[in-house]
Amino acid sequence: MNTLVILLCVWFPNNFQKIFGMDYDNAVKKITKHKNEISFFSSYYKTDTSVIASTIFPEMIRYSSFSDFIETKALEMLYTDFGKEAADFSIGDYQMKPSFAENIEFEVESEAKLKQKYQVLNGFKDTALRVKRMERLMRLQNTNWQMIYVNAFFDIVSLKTENIHWKNQTEKIRFFATAYNSNFKQSISYIENQYTHCNFPYGQKYNGKQYNYADVSIYFYANTFQNIFTN
Repeated sequence: MNTLVILLCVWFPNNFQKIFGMDYDNAVKKITKHKNEISFFSSYYKTDTSVIASTIFPEMIRYSSFSDFIETKALEMLYTDFGKEAADFSIGDYQMKPSFAENIEFEVESEAKLKQKYQVLNGFKDTALRVKRMERLMRLQNTNWQMIYVNAFFDIVSLKTENIHWKNQTEKIRFFATAYNSNFKQSISYIENQYTHCNFPYGQKYNGKQYNYADVSIYFYANTFQNIFTN
């Protein structure tokens, strides 16, 4: 049964605008609202707007504006006091986790080609762990900061794949979106193996029908991106 679901996920194209309905339409409104800042940061960091916008778009479908405020505050306190092992949860319009931000900061600091370009990411006001966690949470609630993180992600993955010749933009988006949704620190082969996994939008533990994250990104690129970013 699982194999059949995976094959359907891979080989049969889906109309995600129809499948997700109002959630898709709301995500289009949200990314249109952020169009200028997405374009600005892509231009500033000399990255690829189409890859970045397509990569983060599924997160806007998944985003819940009515998430429980009290629960979120409790998770923030847990993370601040005990770190990502105690609480690692999605934040903001682009649904980034503290662990994702921490991994980006580490990779930028470790890579000479990116350390200066994204030096702002490791410019914390205080070196105390708890204070850094508080500041990181504040960053992740700000879409400008999230754009810096996602552009750094793009450059990190670009360095990882610098020897790959992409056949087309769709192939490139599939890899970047999969890396974003799984674990960009993993090997190229690991990320490519995730192409057949269907765990969007509810995650791996959900047993019902789900879709491939990168397929949603590619659908957005093919059907919606141009209407937003070229007008």
